[in-house]
Amino acid sequence: MNYQRIYDALIESARSHPVVGPKERHHVLPRCLGGGNGKDNLIDLSARQHYVAHQLLVKIYPDHHGLKYAAYMMTIGPKGKRSSNRLYGWLKESYLKNRPQSRGMTGMKHSEETKEKMKKARAKQIFSEETKLKISQSKTGAKMSLETRKSMTEKRRNHPTWLASQQNKTLSEAAKEAIGLANRGRRFPDQVCTVCGKTGAGPNMKRYHFDNCKSQRWPHL
Repeated sequence: MNYQRIYDALIESARSHPVVGPKERHHVLPRCLGGGNGKDNLIDLSARQHYVAHQLLVKIYPDHHGLKYAAYMMTIGPKGKRSSNRLYGWLKESYLKNRPQSRGMTGMKHSEETKEKMKKARAKQIFSEETKLKISQSKTGAKMSLETRKSMTEKRRNHPTWLASQQNKTLSEAAKEAIGLANRGRRFPDQVCTVCGKTGAGPNMKRYHFDNCKSQRWPHL
């Protein structure tokens, strides 16, 4: 079957009969094949035409990974719903067959400049209270196996950054004495949690009550 001829006929039909209603922009010659964003290479297709066009492109260029991936993604809706089981199966098998294996960051290292940029970007990141609550709820009840916890502890203890931080935490006897004298006899005012009504004093009230009160997350307690 001459898929190129069918594809050309589809494009020509769309040019002579412009789409009425919802439309999707399509590159006649895909960008991954060298096509540009000029008007001559762009055309408006209906969702159905666009879908068919990408199936034809995969048939025309059966060994092109990028075209397979684009067509494969078009078979999956926003919520993961497949639009066609047969098309989904055919495209997925074809896509996965020759998919290049990603190595991720294996063997790669960030430069000191990149690390500094990432550090500054994280410092500016601000989570809303709603986001914080969602993160907390997603972790609530999650339990790690004893083996996993031991593995994490060992990795942390052997990490240079953690070892350096522990060395920096070592206080001289004079510093310890100064901290003790500064806090000796210090009293914190009583506070009443606006969520559970508990009365207490000190930093732990702010840490475990008010916006962080467990009664807010688990009302049954």
